[in-house]
Order: sequence, then C-alpha cells, then structure tokens
Amino acid sequence: MVLRRRPGPALFTVVHTPLGEYVRAMRQCGQSWEMVTDHPVVHQDTTATARVIWQLIALLTY
Repeated sequence: MVLRRRPGPALFTVVHTPLGEYVRAMRQCGQSWEMVTDHPVVHQDTTATARVIWQLIALLTY
C-alpha cells in the first residue's frame, strides 16, 4: 500500500522471510525507497499487529 501524503510517499508491504512475515514500512527519498522499520506479523494476535500498522502509518504520514 502506498500513501501519498506529506512529508512524502510511504510504502507498507508484507515481506516473507524464512523467519516469518513482517510488515515493512518504507519512505521515498528522491528516486529510491528507504526502509524505516520491519515489524513481525503475529497471526495469533491480529489486533496487536493492526495496532502497530496504524502506528507506523501515523509515524510516516503525520
């Protein structure tokens, strides 16, 4: 998901690794994307995972 807001576009995606799945937050810097953070996806605690995703969105878009 790409959000186009100030201070610039933010990208949120799920990354699959051998150690599990992560929500990755990235910020556009010029022509490239800079990784801000990864947060593990906990399938047993979807509420906590959703809360973290909203915190990442707030961090990068406000």
